[in-house]
Amino acid sequence: MKTNQKYIEIIKMSLFFVVSLVIGGLSQAYLLYLEAAELGNSLEESVFIRNAFHMRESYILACLVCIGIVLLYYKGEVIGRTLYRYRFWIAGVLFVFCVIMEIHGSSIGMWARTLGSLETGEIAGISRSIRSDEWAISTPMMLSQYYQAEPFSYFSESLRGIPTDMFIVYGQPVLDTAILFRPFHWGYLFLSPGKGLAFYWCGRFIALFLVSFEMMMFLTNRRKRLSLAGAVFIVFSPVVQWWFAINGFVEMLIFAQLSILLLNQYMQTEKVWIRSICAGVIAICAGGFILTMYPAWQVPMAYLILILGIGVIVKNRKSFRFRKSDIIILAVTFFIFTGNMAHILWKSKDTIAAVLNTVYPGKRVDIGGGAFSFILNYPSNIWYAMFGRGTMSNVCESAQFIDFFPLCYMLPVYVLVKKRGKDLITVLLLGMSILLFCWSIIGFPEILAKITLFSYSTGIRAYTILGFCNVLLLFRALSFTELYKMSTGKVVVSGVVLGSVVVIGGKVVFPDFYPDIRYYVVTILAFIGLFTLLLFAANKKYQTCFILFSSCVMIYAGAFVNPICHGIEVVYAQEEVQEIQTLYEKNKTALWAMESLGPPYNNLAIMTGASTVNSTNAYPAMEHWHKIDSSKQYEDVYNRYAFVILQLKEEGDAEFILNAPDVFTVILTAEDLKKLDVDYIFTARNDLAQYSNEDVELVQMKTVDRFFIYQIK
Repeated sequence: MKTNQKYIEIIKMSLFFVVSLVIGGLSQAYLLYLEAAELGNSLEESVFIRNAFHMRESYILACLVCIGIVLLYYKGEVIGRTLYRYRFWIAGVLFVFCVIMEIHGSSIGMWARTLGSLETGEIAGISRSIRSDEWAISTPMMLSQYYQAEPFSYFSESLRGIPTDMFIVYGQPVLDTAILFRPFHWGYLFLSPGKGLAFYWCGRFIALFLVSFEMMMFLTNRRKRLSLAGAVFIVFSPVVQWWFAINGFVEMLIFAQLSILLLNQYMQTEKVWIRSICAGVIAICAGGFILTMYPAWQVPMAYLILILGIGVIVKNRKSFRFRKSDIIILAVTFFIFTGNMAHILWKSKDTIAAVLNTVYPGKRVDIGGGAFSFILNYPSNIWYAMFGRGTMSNVCESAQFIDFFPLCYMLPVYVLVKKRGKDLITVLLLGMSILLFCWSIIGFPEILAKITLFSYSTGIRAYTILGFCNVLLLFRALSFTELYKMSTGKVVVSGVVLGSVVVIGGKVVFPDFYPDIRYYVVTILAFIGLFTLLLFAANKKYQTCFILFSSCVMIYAGAFVNPICHGIEVVYAQEEVQEIQTLYEKNKTALWAMESLGPPYNNLAIMTGASTVNSTNAYPAMEHWHKIDSSKQYEDVYNRYAFVILQLKEEGDAEFILNAPDVFTVILTAEDLKKLDVDYIFTARNDLAQYSNEDVELVQMKTVDRFFIYQIK
């Protein structure tokens, strides 16, 4: 009997291994599809297929992940207990390993493709051209901080060719006490660029997963399985992954959840040193949250933090004792927080004033509404990574949390009816969700929008926070498993009805999204399964199935959005960058201009530290443009956040043309370039010598592939 059982176990393990290899193969095929779709090639032309080692590497990675999932199912109890017990140690070791190996998710490989190279530094996945805010703006700005004349200075001349605030607008690493509020930038200050980038990417990913897991533990009354699923729902949600490196969204999620957890810990402990640490980290979270500088998400998220904070205070009010030591702790924390914030505001006061007085983005007053189409759009999100597009023109704008509407409202209401409204956290989260729903779908009168500060947000942006709130609300409701007593038949029927209605409703709103019927059918089946398992989640056995199935869906929806890359040599191996770097080393004070080249080329030179007059103007370079527009005739054109395209002409006054809200073209002469103190021109044209005259001579110095470098004499 024992022998037979042993053989059965061997057969099971063999089957699990075979299944994992099959899933690994499917994952590899998915990666191939992603690359082919992004590059516009057929699968046969894929870079992965041309590179056998690269293909094998990512296949092994996919297999290991899938084997891990299968083992978690087969030996879940043992593995789960071990992972939970040592989760912080495991996270620390993984983080150190990723930093040493320079693993990150930047789409920096797009620079190689832009400049004509096939070696992109990708281990798995594909660099996304749509993430240009990251690879073409934010990451080049970060690299410029390493190579400028004074590394990590608060004000840099690499951008715009004049002293530019590197901290407040695009949030780059600076060697200043202000960096206290941006802990994920600390690695840049003592690590090489590649390792600093890995510190930033992996640190935020791991921190978000740990904090989201602990937040779910708090909301689900420490139900580990549900908490794991909840963390996966947050970290791998399409909106988090598509916005992972820009606008501080990941930082907001980390700081918001961590501050609530630390407030809860502060009120539950009697130890002074623990309370001191909690208060200090809460202050860092508060400062970091404020400095994300994106009110469209900050305002609704601040309301969510407030209501959760109220829930924590009410929950702990009877056991908490306020002592004299707390006065000292809070006073010291407040002094450090306000002192550092005052320091930042003083140093960046001119920058803040300049941004607030721009034509774009300037001051915005919104009255909400406009997000109705998003209600049933979330099922389509599972395909965004594969298609490289969403239901809207910009895939990032389409990305959402998968919140299982309307179940995210039905289950909490059911819980409150059963508990007769005696769960404050559920009541607060449900109230917050309804408030955000009203703002996002209907909107407020202007006076109410201004009073509540929602006027700084928009309906579509607030819908993102609504989705996050709904995920928290859903898992809070699922934690009351003892309340759900539905028959198997009712669960299956409910799952089929809800899954079908939601997906079909989304198809009605966005009829052109699915390329063919196969994807549509798979989406319906997937969400029927997800809704059914979600309703079965009260049963421990089905909870495991729900976690595995939903995690697989979420991972395919979000994990393949950003690539897994190694290092930054993909940038500095390009001949164009090397030539600019050589000239920069000879003359570090020289000013560069990118002629007839728009994004992303206008940020090419800053990655070497070279000062560039028409790099991305994160805020207006008034003192530059006034030199060639002394009458300020075109001030409305260049008084904005903008990508600047510079073009030469033979004679005449400088002209400024607005191409888009964040793009303008300046057409100027060689004399105007001298007024701007430009020394070198990087261009794709080989005829700039024709713009020379008696006073200014343009001399071709270098030819690099299809580009040319001129010196102005």
